[in-house]
Amino acid sequence: MTSPTKPNSKSLLDLLDQQNQIYDRNKVEKFIAQDHSTSSSLLINCLSAIGVIFATGFIIAALFASGLLRENSSIFPLILGTLTLGFTIFNARATEQTTGQIQDRSALKEQLILAGLVVGKFFICWGILAMLPSKSSLHLWALAATMTAVTTLTYCTVNSSINRFMAPFITLLLWLISYAFHSKDLIYPEIAFSLFFVLLLTLALWLHLNGKLKAFTAPLAYAALIFTCTIIPIALEKNALIRLPTGTNLFGLPIIELTITIALTLGFLVTLHHIAKQNGKPPLDLTILTTTTIVILSFFGMQNVLAALLLLTIGYYKFNRPLLVIGIISFIYFLSAYYYSLDQTLIYKSGVLLASGLSFLAAWAYLHFMVNKKGETK
Repeated sequence: MTSPTKPNSKSLLDLLDQQNQIYDRNKVEKFIAQDHSTSSSLLINCLSAIGVIFATGFIIAALFASGLLRENSSIFPLILGTLTLGFTIFNARATEQTTGQIQDRSALKEQLILAGLVVGKFFICWGILAMLPSKSSLHLWALAATMTAVTTLTYCTVNSSINRFMAPFITLLLWLISYAFHSKDLIYPEIAFSLFFVLLLTLALWLHLNGKLKAFTAPLAYAALIFTCTIIPIALEKNALIRLPTGTNLFGLPIIELTITIALTLGFLVTLHHIAKQNGKPPLDLTILTTTTIVILSFFGMQNVLAALLLLTIGYYKFNRPLLVIGIISFIYFLSAYYYSLDQTLIYKSGVLLASGLSFLAAWAYLHFMVNKKGETK
């Protein structure tokens, strides 16, 4: 007696195709592969990234040890990087071609493709930097611009969630480092950074709130949102690892701090309005309470806490566990850091802790009461 076969997408498509229920099978297979492919777990992706780092380091070290690469060489790294990147993209696209069935890449081939992308990008950036003068402030700007161009190319051509998350995140980090060390090259540095933050926050919220995240845009959405919330403590903390230049004030506040505060407040309010609109109109008193709380957190030096709450809100709305974990850890850390940084007496700090605890308990009791009242009404 033969055991029944386990149903899968291919057997279902075969059955529907035999009954002439599918007009174009290739389009259906492509849709399933792009929007409903099974993604690896976070642990597997982290282990793959670690393996790629080791493999890339060994490959680059071997090329340097062989004498093929020199510090002043520019043409050979460009040619080598272009060939490596082209071969990797061709190999990745070839494995994604489906002929009658949906094909998934193995973990080893995925790591080889990622290693090829990293090596190719490294040598292309090396060749571009080698063309510039040795003592030039354009090195970081050129590196960020080169990474932007290469990341755009590989994002659209290689279907890899790790590459689509890490490459934009590293590219944005390079732009931030370039601004931190060479902001004097810009005419209006504070305005440039403010526009950068507003556009990045707008992109992150638009990707997350504009319907269901697709496999193509989900890594970019997560990278933009996490990096936007990472910028806030870097721009506002005086003891941050990367210090941003500030000096121009508007209404008694630095332009960057004022822009972050207003943009984050409006972004959080838009997010809550969108979520409330999707789940029915909230009561007026709850809307007033939430709006007041967000404004108080923003304009009383707790922008970091508000950013952590934004991560928590979007993570809960999208049922995304990594965002929830990052949001919880960030919320606890930034709330503790705010308490520690208060230049007040212990009695004052105790009052802040007591008021915070009572506020959270009151909010929990109010929400619990509203849920029970709504249930009784139904």
